[in-house]
Amino acid sequence: QSAHAHAGGTSRTGAHGAAVCTTPGCGKPTWNGKPNGYCSIACKDSHGHSIVRKPSSGSCRPSHPPNPADGFLCLRPGCGKPSFNGKPGIYCSPPCRDTIPAICMQMGCGKPTWNGQLDDYCSKVCRDTRVCVRPGCGKPTWNGAPNEFCTRRCRLLGPPHEPVLSAPIAVPMGPQSTLVEVADPDVLEHFQLLLDVTRKDPPNNWTRDRGCTVHGVGDPNCSISCACSNKVPVPAAFAVVKVEINMNQALWSDYVKARDSVLQECQSPSASPPYAPVQVETSPFTVLGQAVGSQPIVDGCNEWRLFHGTSRQACEGICESNFEVNLAGTGATWKSPGKGKGQPLYGYGIYMAERVTKADEYAKPDGADLCSMLLCRVVGGRTDVITSNHVNVQSLNHDITSGLYDSVLGDRVSSLGRPFREVVVYTNDQVLPEFIITYRRL
Repeated sequence: QSAHAHAGGTSRTGAHGAAVCTTPGCGKPTWNGKPNGYCSIACKDSHGHSIVRKPSSGSCRPSHPPNPADGFLCLRPGCGKPSFNGKPGIYCSPPCRDTIPAICMQMGCGKPTWNGQLDDYCSKVCRDTRVCVRPGCGKPTWNGAPNEFCTRRCRLLGPPHEPVLSAPIAVPMGPQSTLVEVADPDVLEHFQLLLDVTRKDPPNNWTRDRGCTVHGVGDPNCSISCACSNKVPVPAAFAVVKVEINMNQALWSDYVKARDSVLQECQSPSASPPYAPVQVETSPFTVLGQAVGSQPIVDGCNEWRLFHGTSRQACEGICESNFEVNLAGTGATWKSPGKGKGQPLYGYGIYMAERVTKADEYAKPDGADLCSMLLCRVVGGRTDVITSNHVNVQSLNHDITSGLYDSVLGDRVSSLGRPFREVVVYTNDQVLPEFIITYRRL
């Protein structure tokens, strides 16, 4: 690893290993003695002003403080000269580069390595410590290996950073509910078009989860042949009755952090496997609800809008506090006798549908024969496309937990001729319950 690459990391220390302010050109100790911080509020607020355009004159004169006529500054604290090539995260010269001590590889340590060499630790204690690399976490890594995260949630959140893409939905939240009914007729018409386009017409639009006219859904006495011989009819169409947008600021903030982290991973040149875009049936609806405060879909990270069918009560609870992954499997339509959870094909996660017909299988009518379902934002990132019925759930979960993939697309349509595809994510930060659609089956 080159000295340039090493020094571009997150920790900066002075000559004696003390943590110093991360503002280029400052060099003062951080206010709390910890790395990756500032010496004062003034430095914190002015930090962005050092990221300015390269000077046309190529001057190497120091700049205190930085101003728009100066270039990107040398990475060494206290130097203040422009970087040698005008780019950020670089030194002004080899002497400056070589005066920076090699820093311990343990995230958040900041001490010099014991032997002065790169890619090493300051002590045996740091070498043998296997803690999450997310600053401030401190939990053991998920696999006991160094330089890993403790959970997928920590990996998605990553180091704290400012949201780079999105602004929150700026609508006041009510004291009791974050749901606001949509009154714009053009928006409602757009939602009706969404249901019409994503409806699956016969003949191949029924699954066992729709139910049997004799035994209903989930009866262990109902065989596959019985269900196939006594199919519950599939609705011919779905009519929008009401649409509500969820203005839950806390859920939006968590989702944006996760989405921006996934986006950065997807766009990284070193991403392995590389990001590959996946189109779903709802992909054309990128600006749905924009007139009532919804943000457009973001490119480059497989962000989709997907359906999730359930009861009205569950829709409201999810809009308030998001999906609970620990409940995954409890809503499965087919469970073994005495079991509280089913065995989902792709493991325990949050299952989403690209077609309204599939999501409707799990919707529960109220007393007025109206059904509800969620339309969620989902960030799929690097998606593991599975086309087989033979799924090694343990291997799949390892691929997700280790960060190899961010989601699963269960595609039993292209090779097996089944009616529907499903998307599965395994952390609720990747999902934003954005709309509740109330509709009538026709």
